Amino acid sequence: MIEAPISTPPQAYMDIIGSLIDKARGFLEAGEKLQALAFVGNLTSKSSR
Repeated sequence: MIEAPISTPPQAYMDIIGSLIDKARGFLEAGEKLQALAFVGNLTSKSSR
C-alpha cells in the first residue's frame, strides 16, 4: 500500500468532500459552530452512505 501525507488527500476524496469543506468554511467565517459529521464511502466504487 502506498501512503501519502495527510496533507495530500487523494483527488477522488477531495472531489467528494471539497464542497463540504467550502460550506463549513462559510459557516465558520459567519461565526457559526459546526457539528460532527462522519462520511463513509468507497472511492473505488464511488458509493457512500
